[in-house]
Amino acid sequence: MKRIVLSGILLAALSTLGTSLSAQSFDECGFLVDGVECTLFQSDQGGLYIVSTAGFSTGDYIRVTGTFDPSCISFCQQGNGCVFGGATTLCGVLPSPEYIRGDANVDGSYNISDAITLLGAFFTPGASPLLCSDAADANDDGSLNIADAIFVLGGLFSSGDMPPFPFPNCGADPTATDSLDCGEFTLCP
Repeated sequence: MKRIVLSGILLAALSTLGTSLSAQSFDECGFLVDGVECTLFQSDQGGLYIVSTAGFSTGDYIRVTGTFDPSCISFCQQGNGCVFGGATTLCGVLPSPEYIRGDANVDGSYNISDAITLLGAFFTPGASPLLCSDAADANDDGSLNIADAIFVLGGLFSSGDMPPFPFPNCGADPTATDSLDCGEFTLCP
C-alpha cells in the first residue's frame, strides 16, 4: 500500500514538473531556416523550434512569443521543441521615417531645386550629402543616380510622371526593403 501511495506521489510530482516544463514562456528573435521536413525558427539565443510561420518565409528575421513545449511531437522530427500560441512578428524592424518623395533638398516643395540638389550631389566634389536618400530617390527604383534628376525634370517640364508614394504628402517608404534610408526629414512628423 505504501508503495502505491509513494508511486502516486512520484507520478503527481513528475506530472507537475512536466507541466511546468511544458508551460515555459517563450519570447525570442531569430531567423526562419529550412529544416529537413519543415521550416524552423533558429533563435538568436540558440536552438531550433517549431513555430507558426504563417505570413513569413525562410530568411525572415522574426520575433516569436508564446508557450514553449520541449516535448512536442510534430512531423518535423527535429528541433528543440514547439512554441504555441502567442504571436509571430517581425523583429528589430523600426518604422520607416516619413518624408516626401522627390523633395531631395528637404525644403517641403517639389521643384527644379530638387533636380539641382541631386545633380550637385552626383557631380560636385565635396557637395553636402543628401539628408534623406529615400526622398531623393524620386523614381523609387531603390538607387540614387542621374535617373532621379532626369525623372524630376521630366515630371516638371515634359509631362512626365510625378514621384510615386509618398508624394505629394509625407509618408513612410512602402519599399523599405531597398538599401536607402532617411536620415533627416524634419518637415514630416
